[in-house]
Amino acid sequence: MIEALYDLFGQEEVDGALAEPGDDYMHELESKTAEYLLVAAEVAVDRELPTPAELGRDQWSSLGLLIDVALKDGL
Repeated sequence: MIEALYDLFGQEEVDGALAEPGDDYMHELESKTAEYLLVAAEVAVDRELPTPAELGRDQWSSLGLLIDVALKDGL
């Protein structure tokens, strides 16, 4: 998912945001970004994952939560 974020925002911006205080669970996402990251994860795990519309906001609203969904549903 980090590589997909690089595609969207550029490596420097992503690395800077991830270096800010807090952890991955604190980095908020917009629904379109979450959707893009889930599609990228689908390619990586070769399996269909839920869309943000199928998930509650509490499952896709941050990078850490979205990674949890991809790992849970992608295995």
